[in-house]
Amino acid sequence: RRQVQKPNGNRQADNGKDIIQQVLNRTTGSDWVREYRFHPKRLWRFDYACPQHKVAVEIEGNIFAFGRHNRPLGMVKDMEKYNSATSLGWSVLRFTPRAGIFRNVMGLIAKVLKQKEGY
Repeated sequence: RRQVQKPNGNRQADNGKDIIQQVLNRTTGSDWVREYRFHPKRLWRFDYACPQHKVAVEIEGNIFAFGRHNRPLGMVKDMEKYNSATSLGWSVLRFTPRAGIFRNVMGLIAKVLKQKEGY
């Protein structure tokens, strides 16, 4: 899938058919952005983000195959990213691909959105 660089530094699939993003939009009633760049200086991105409410969803890949997210340096970098996001007021929910965005995940996301001010 080809990525399109948007002026704000966020990447969006140019065909607009990301099923997870569609489900997040439809289920929560909020606008979700794929590959959202949240930090003012670092190039970190969230897999999916609702900037209006500062809620992010991260799908952690390759954790069952000793991938980047479960190697020591990768874990340290993830901690830095997520701690920085928290210091900026973001709530970050992390899931594995096996968890599936369509299971109980949507209920947890909705609960966090309700706890955010103004939702």
